[in-house]
Amino acid sequence: MEIRTATFSDSQPIADLLVASLVSESQWQYLFPDRHAHATAHASRIQSVVANCLNSPNDWTVTVAEDPNSKSLHSVAIWSTTASVPSPGAAAEPATSYTDILSSFDRSDGSNPSHIAAYLDATSRGTGRHLAGYSPRIHLYLIVTHPRQQRRGHATALVAWGLKKAAEQRAVVSSLASAKGYVFFSGLEFKDVGLIEMHGSGEGEVHQGREGLVLKAMVNVAGRERRPSVLRFLGLE
Repeated sequence: MEIRTATFSDSQPIADLLVASLVSESQWQYLFPDRHAHATAHASRIQSVVANCLNSPNDWTVTVAEDPNSKSLHSVAIWSTTASVPSPGAAAEPATSYTDILSSFDRSDGSNPSHIAAYLDATSRGTGRHLAGYSPRIHLYLIVTHPRQQRRGHATALVAWGLKKAAEQRAVVSSLASAKGYVFFSGLEFKDVGLIEMHGSGEGEVHQGREGLVLKAMVNVAGRERRPSVLRFLGLE
């Protein structure tokens, strides 16, 4: 397995992986309850979103776990390296923002506009409330593994890439996790720093045992912790 930064030529394989993998993700089910009825349009929009992220390297970094022999992609992660929150209550977004990405979907792609609006409002407020004290910060917006490749360490390796990048910048890594993601991140020494709940009108689907969606704000602060240093002891660092 090889971990590398994706290039624009990966946009279609990444989109295919996302379509195959996101079907079981509670966040995606909540945002796009009619995705199966609009499968072609939904897949096309996902490919467009991936291409936009790959075309905005100053805002987004896309990493993949790849089989070095077959060159097939097993797992993908999408990171924002401009996610630091400048002040309490103000959630910073990159120039090409997650809000722009989700707002690009519409009913023809299988989305529920009420759910998208509720999600954007709740995650913006929740990010400002729970993550404002963590800066600089690298935010993991999405990480998925192909169903046939799960439990083989691919996603863990992608997170390790982000933790290494954060350590180089003395930054925190954050993410908003569903119930399944909570177990995954907890096993990687992320801590739970807050609950985010959302409810759109006309729910129609039950998620995580209840209407609406529940997420946990998770952080790993290892990258911000500095090892003992002779220079710092002497006041030179």
